Amino acid sequence: MSSANWGPCEEAPRPRTSLIFLASVSEPAVSSAILQGEQSEADEETGTCHPEPGPCHTLASACPAGLCRLHPSSVPLGTMADNTTTLTFIVLLGLEFIPSPFIWADPGRFITNGSSVTIWCKEYLQASAHSLYKDGGSDPLEIRIPQDSSNKACFLIEAMTPSHTGLYQCAYYTTEDKLSQRSDPLLLVVTGMYPAPSLSAQPSPVVASGGNVSLSCSSQFTSGPFHLLMEGKFDPPRHMEAELRIHNGRSQAQAIFSLDPVFTSHGGTYRCYGSSSSNPNVWSQPSAPLHIEVTDSKPQDPVPILAGMGVAGLVLVVFAVILCQTRNDNRRTLEAARM
Repeated sequence: MSSANWGPCEEAPRPRTSLIFLASVSEPAVSSAILQGEQSEADEETGTCHPEPGPCHTLASACPAGLCRLHPSSVPLGTMADNTTTLTFIVLLGLEFIPSPFIWADPGRFITNGSSVTIWCKEYLQASAHSLYKDGGSDPLEIRIPQDSSNKACFLIEAMTPSHTGLYQCAYYTTEDKLSQRSDPLLLVVTGMYPAPSLSAQPSPVVASGGNVSLSCSSQFTSGPFHLLMEGKFDPPRHMEAELRIHNGRSQAQAIFSLDPVFTSHGGTYRCYGSSSSNPNVWSQPSAPLHIEVTDSKPQDPVPILAGMGVAGLVLVVFAVILCQTRNDNRRTLEAARM
């Protein structure tokens, strides 16, 4: 990873995580979750990150390439949100609590091989330095020194490769040189390294609510875990170890993902990926999309229907026999009367 080119980066529009102020806090061990509220585009922060010319000052031994700077926030100071944020930080600082930063990847954490990705770190306090860590390492992978009052830092990977996959975290130093806790881990995955697997549904892609369906993902090119994703959902992908099976005389890896019971929320378009056995974060190309349709009720069982038709037919036969017998009896009675 040391050979990565960390260059200038630009931010795509992204909602800012709003802050929730708690009127009373009694315990010092306050979770950073209180700072993570519902995201809203109304308080969006936009900016352009570009190299800052001239000398720089970092905590590292050398000046990092592509030092980033953001334009000032578009949110006007003095607004209610700004005052609430300030008051929240006063309470937290009084408890000597330094919130951990928030980390995300743009355009996402599943990146095609050779494409660029930007790792963004957002702090809730003004920072004197931003640090990026990989795979739980003790030494920072890269450091950014802000040139203004921005509380964001960007780290650009210009061309994604398998060596860039892994878990990333960021932390920051406050203006009082206090180091924050690290952010939650962000997993980066590279895709497109192997041919696409096949994805199918058994017994059918149309399933009744409450029923069950199995999604089979198979490949002849990978032997590591398989990964199943549903398009348009933010749920994490499902993972399953591969099993070697013989199909048409050829060995292939396969994983079967069971949806049992099926709910209406399971309806949608699915894709699966194969991965390397040595690095499960190196994925194949995506499978062809598979659409699962969930119906409201179970289809009628044909056996009871056929049974009902049989009973009805038997009743008609018996009725016809009785009718014929009645006519025969009436005819005999009339013949007897004439004689």
